[in-house]
Amino acid sequence: DDLCANGSKEFVENTVELLRSNLTISKVVYDSFRFCGLDLTQKKGKIELSMEDYCKSMFVAPIPTKTKKTEKLTPKQSTMLRALVGSLAWLSLNVRLDLCYGAHQLSQKLQEGTIKDLQLANFMVKKAQERHNRIVFSSLGRPEYLRIFGFSDASYNTDTRSTGGQIIMLGNVRNDSVTPLLWKTKIIKKVCRSSKDAESLSLSTLCDYSIHLGKQLEEIIYNVRDGSKYKPVLF
Repeated sequence: DDLCANGSKEFVENTVELLRSNLTISKVVYDSFRFCGLDLTQKKGKIELSMEDYCKSMFVAPIPTKTKKTEKLTPKQSTMLRALVGSLAWLSLNVRLDLCYGAHQLSQKLQEGTIKDLQLANFMVKKAQERHNRIVFSSLGRPEYLRIFGFSDASYNTDTRSTGGQIIMLGNVRNDSVTPLLWKTKIIKKVCRSSKDAESLSLSTLCDYSIHLGKQLEEIIYNVRDGSKYKPVLF
């Protein structure tokens, strides 16, 4: 198993020694390492999270010419679709916010996938490889100027369950600097009878996430957790 420890140099060193006294640790890496396709590098004032090599390793599934879009996938094609959807989901979860909705929609097609779904997966792989797959978490300034910003939206469906999406960012109220903290696309479990229902439920989820992240930030910086320091601004 792998373990990631964050904190001051003294905290990390004490944690490593404590673990070494009870467990066998093969390697300890500082500042730069790879974990499950993620290349993490810590530099002065920022942390870079890259999945460039992971994205380059993703393949485009071959599709025979003159194949109807409505045709069901063969077992081999279904396996390729599952592999692509899994890779796209992992990529979108970590560095590509723009791929979240598409990957989520494809994940619902795995049981009875068609050629059209495999074509969409190929399109998303090409889209992923056209842009950088990297996020930079930069220093945003003094803690008292930080603010949690949250955005939510929903896709209302009449024949299937609706989908909600949220993104939460940490920003500075004195400039336009922000850094993403969390983004998610997920089926809304409750029944939605209108677009307003779907958007309200998605906003409710955003409230929970934003308040929780605000309290975590309070605890890290001020060692309190009462929700008074970082009240979120939601859209």
